[in-house]
Amino acid sequence: MGDPEAFRKLLDRRIEETPELFPPAIGRGYRMKDTYPSCKTGHKLRRIELRDGQCYLVRPSFLMPYLSGYAEDVQAPLFSASSPSPAGH
Repeated sequence: MGDPEAFRKLLDRRIEETPELFPPAIGRGYRMKDTYPSCKTGHKLRRIELRDGQCYLVRPSFLMPYLSGYAEDVQAPLFSASSPSPAGH
């Protein structure tokens, strides 16, 4: 996150590999808006701004949406919630 050039190269690769994860307008270009530390996790995060003025937070996949926790910490509860219960309910 601290190196804007390296971050842009990584983000450009991800946009090319998985365009469905990004807003369609990102194809017209974006700029680095700012970085800030998350109060909840302490991780440094980056926002980008599209040419249409929309801003987006780019967060690592190991963090949950809204930065509510780490994906690995909730993986087991999510898995068990999606599995059929023994009682069939």
